[in-house]
Amino acid sequence: MGETLPHQAGALLLVQLDGSSEDELFVACETLGGLAETYGVLEIYSANDAQARHKLWRIREAVAEAVKTLYPIQNGEDIVVPVSAVSEFVMFLHALAEKYYCDVVSYGHAGDGNIHARFLKRAAHDVLQWENNLPEMLKDAYQMAASLDGSISGEHGIGLKRKQFLPNVLSESEISLMKRLKNAFDPHGILNPGKKLPD
Repeated sequence: MGETLPHQAGALLLVQLDGSSEDELFVACETLGGLAETYGVLEIYSANDAQARHKLWRIREAVAEAVKTLYPIQNGEDIVVPVSAVSEFVMFLHALAEKYYCDVVSYGHAGDGNIHARFLKRAAHDVLQWENNLPEMLKDAYQMAASLDGSISGEHGIGLKRKQFLPNVLSESEISLMKRLKNAFDPHGILNPGKKLPD
């Protein structure tokens, strides 16, 4: 895209404010700036015009494609944790990536705790080793999310990819209840067969 972010940092938080008047927005910006400084934010960049705002959103929307260009082999996750645990979980993901000799980038929706984590195969990492490590790495990530009262999927669903991990984050009684509900609404198993629930 030929774009750069205004500042380089370990993490960036993009916040968009709405208001019914310029005065209301000014007060909201001042309040947000004060909170940011209280929590140790290094720098605040205010996109005061439509062009600057558009540039920031374009960069955010291009993250997935940009990462795919640099790391063609990767695994995308859709984990959700309480908002208060986002920072802790993201730091855990970085430690997990080091443990399994890969890279990780996280982006998403900090306001609702939905983290799009992408585990990235390093060029020097053997493909077979990457494939062997991936299930254990995901199991560790999902268990950490569950320990923080989170879930293994916030938006994209369980599907075939995550159903084997449900017993790691849900109890037998919870899974049994889900199966009974599924059976009540789909007694012949014709709706999205074989997905979401473990056999």
